Amino acid sequence: MAAVVAIAADAIVTLDDEGAIDSVNPAAERLFGWSAGELLGTSVVMLLAGPYRDDRAWRAWRAVPELAGGREVTAQRRDGTTFPAELSVGEASVAGRPLVTVIVRDLSERKALEAHLEQVALYDALTGLPNRVLFLDRLAARLREQGAAAVGPAVLFIDVDRFRVVNESLGHERGDQLLRLLAARLQGALGPEELAGRFGADEFLALLEAPTVAAAARRAAQLVEALGELVELGDARAFPSVTIGVAHPEHGAVDAHALTRDAEAAMRRARELGHTIEVFGDELRGRAHERLALENALHEALRNEEFLLHYQPIVEMGSRRIVGVEALVRWEHPTRGLVPPGEFIRAAEESGLITRLGSWVLAEACRQAAQWARSLGPVAPRVSVNLSVRDLLHADLVANVARKLCETGVDPAQLSLEITEDMLEADDAERVSEVLLGLQGLGLHLAVDDFGTGYSSLSRLKRFPVGTLKIDRSFVAGLGVDEDDLAITEAIVAMARALRLGVVAEGVEYAYQAELLCRMGCEHAQGYLFGRPLPAAETTALLQSQAVAAGR
Repeated sequence: MAAVVAIAADAIVTLDDEGAIDSVNPAAERLFGWSAGELLGTSVVMLLAGPYRDDRAWRAWRAVPELAGGREVTAQRRDGTTFPAELSVGEASVAGRPLVTVIVRDLSERKALEAHLEQVALYDALTGLPNRVLFLDRLAARLREQGAAAVGPAVLFIDVDRFRVVNESLGHERGDQLLRLLAARLQGALGPEELAGRFGADEFLALLEAPTVAAAARRAAQLVEALGELVELGDARAFPSVTIGVAHPEHGAVDAHALTRDAEAAMRRARELGHTIEVFGDELRGRAHERLALENALHEALRNEEFLLHYQPIVEMGSRRIVGVEALVRWEHPTRGLVPPGEFIRAAEESGLITRLGSWVLAEACRQAAQWARSLGPVAPRVSVNLSVRDLLHADLVANVARKLCETGVDPAQLSLEITEDMLEADDAERVSEVLLGLQGLGLHLAVDDFGTGYSSLSRLKRFPVGTLKIDRSFVAGLGVDEDDLAITEAIVAMARALRLGVVAEGVEYAYQAELLCRMGCEHAQGYLFGRPLPAAETTALLQSQAVAAGR
């Protein structure tokens, strides 16, 4: 037994009935920094710290039966440093003498690992702030303490404005630096009982002690000022700005998730209105209920096949011949009639239903394109389908598109997929490029919709396998009215020609716009001047009449 004790990894100390140390093993000498000779006869409490560094407390503690299973304490070394330890106490008899055995296990490494795992699980790695999980847990605890009273705490949902511009112009390292600076400022602006957290990406949360909505709004205004002070990012300087949504129990929500959701809804409403701060109230609650009802109705619409496609002509400017059509989704509501996409697409995106809806649109467009190819032959139009951000970044997009092509038998060259310019500016540009190359590999045509409204550079545009730029309708609307819009449109057409890309002008409504576009060398256009979106049957009739006229 003595040999086992001597080589044991844990410290083993034996005591007499009075708590005096009778023996220690080498592991105990190493752990505590005392030699065996120095420890023998001394009280065991000299190895402990805190409340147990007292003989009476030790004896009272020893009397607890559960102690034999082990208890965590704070132990103390010779040099005064402390460490977490687990003590297990038992009885032994050596040469007829009753002794108490104490096994001391150093928990420093385990506690460090636990702390690390907690840090990883509950704190944001970039800023060190509590993450969403910990913030919601602390908020829930505060709300439980508060009870049913409609006073504090308030939740602020803080979104950094134009953060993507910083990433694009200065690089991700500077973007990360900005987030760390803003996190430190936010934390510094809060009181000791208040809490800052990072929700994700460029979004932060704040839990404020605010007895009223008005008090919370005032604090939000102060934070706008504090966060908006000049920052230096390497050689660059910037004045950051934020948009804040405020939610308070005074307006009904007393659940952590609901309060945070309301604050986020208020922030998004502030963005829609161009405000810096927006407070969640009865109006926004009503809008939230309407949105929930809309999302439920969209679920029903997908299940009941209430969606259909209309097709808007894309014409060749010189001949005015229809060479393509853009598939535009419509909702045939059982009581409201035909619902335009502007009233439900955003709800579909935010609820995640856009992926299912996009899959249906793609399948229906492929089916229709194949039907036109069979009936019209070589004069069948190319069909354009819009991809959402969720569609583009879906892991199985290329495989799903390939499956739709196979199922419908459509020629891939007859299908064009449109992405918006901001998708080219996504943080995961490599992933976007990989997906687009995969789609191009299937034989599809790719186009950039709403071009000119984003921040994509010429070098970035060259990285992606796109074949057509579609000029945003806002620039076309300004032709003949605004010199800047005219200059931008001319520049886009010239750039497309230099890069050997096709170009389509969107939103052409007047003949003088078409004439100006023709002079610039714009090859194709779509808009009410050439035709409104029509159901498949009417579009088919239009295409057939064009084919008949061309055959004369």
